[in-house]
Amino acid sequence: AASKMGEEVRAVELFEHIRFCEKKRVAIAVGVSGTGKSMFLCHCVAEYFQQPKYNKKTNLLFYFTFENSQEETFIRVIANVLEIAIDDIKVMVKDPDEKKRLVSEFYAKKDPDTILKIIELPPKKHSMATVEAEIRKELHKYPDAEVYAVALDYIDKMIPSDMSNKTKRYDQQLGDVVDDFKALTRTFECAGLSVSQVNRIGAKKSKGDESWNMTDIGGSWEKVENADIILLIDVENMYDELGYNMVIFRNEKHRYAKDGAVITSIMRPQYARFYDAPDNMIDQVNSFKKGAKDSRAPTDT
Repeated sequence: AASKMGEEVRAVELFEHIRFCEKKRVAIAVGVSGTGKSMFLCHCVAEYFQQPKYNKKTNLLFYFTFENSQEETFIRVIANVLEIAIDDIKVMVKDPDEKKRLVSEFYAKKDPDTILKIIELPPKKHSMATVEAEIRKELHKYPDAEVYAVALDYIDKMIPSDMSNKTKRYDQQLGDVVDDFKALTRTFECAGLSVSQVNRIGAKKSKGDESWNMTDIGGSWEKVENADIILLIDVENMYDELGYNMVIFRNEKHRYAKDGAVITSIMRPQYARFYDAPDNMIDQVNSFKKGAKDSRAPTDT
């Protein structure tokens, strides 16, 4: 069926064909600054929060944040689930009764067997041992629970568990962190989700007229290449001109399925979520880019 502007894109459905969230697998979305990496992770967590589980157990969903406060992250998830603008929620929670109603409505949307744990880690380098300790602390409270998924916002903020080799470059160290994350998902038999920052070369490339890919960004590939699934997030910043941002997800690597899937959607930051793109969006964006490029071309005088 043709996509229509504003149709909801549910994260699990969006990435169903690449099996984005499965046990013992690590999926990482890579993008330059401002492409909505944290928002993408929030969108996935919000979806898994609502998705029915069929294992007849309590499922723990962990969202570790290094970038935002616990409260700010929670507000983002609420905005996504209830489709209420973030700024409106910040006003609503100032009223105790309104806050209680909002939180009650939010939890009414969740899968009854899922518990969301948002954990804010101090802004210093942590290894996966810190993450594991926090998970085990919660499992002690819920001894019959299973860990469903662990989301890290974002993986670049972490250090390897083994820092004995001081000669390794930063990108190589991040590669070790990804390996540690994979080991964590095997330990708890859960899915691992995270996002990663593209280096300056990729960022510069993304501002041009061509889309970037992993061959453009050198070390940024090296630090995530051990992940089972790698998605590239590419944003056409057309909000002022066309009224929305187009986000392209490119399935750059999939260890268990075919690479190369391309998914086009609309990013709406105030709702911390993504919507389906209209059929004519690609044509609109290409037309705008061509016009912008032509306007920069020299003219004969």
